[in-house]
Amino acid sequence: MTNAGINIAVRVKVIDNNMRSIIKRTNIKFIILDEVISKNVNNANILTRLLPLKKLANDRGIKFIFEEPDIKREKE
Repeated sequence: MTNAGINIAVRVKVIDNNMRSIIKRTNIKFIILDEVISKNVNNANILTRLLPLKKLANDRGIKFIFEEPDIKREKE
């Protein structure tokens, strides 16, 4: 699909072990993290699941999009 000029995005509400498999098996270009994940990205549980996923995504050229990130908190 990329050759046809189509980019694929996956919207994620829950980060689980299936995400690694999905990233490896598909040709997605964007992972959209929903607003609950985005606002709680500093939560240890979310962070421990997100960091390995982010490395795998970076290796495959996949970009993360955060829905409504908590910008005020990130500036601190």
